Amino acid sequence: MADAPMTGDADRDFAAMMVPHHQGAVAWPRRFWSTARTPSRAGWRRRSLSPSSGGSA
Repeated sequence: MADAPMTGDADRDFAAMMVPHHQGAVAWPRRFWSTARTPSRAGWRRRSLSPSSGGSA
């Protein structure tokens, strides 16, 4: 988020900072659940990354 250049337009600056923030929020479960070994964790991973949840498998 610190890499987003500030323009002085609060709305534009806020949106520019939120894009990488939300990309990280989507990437986090992919990394975290990539080690799912138990059936319950694997199922939770599938559900949390399904297209209907806003994630992408």
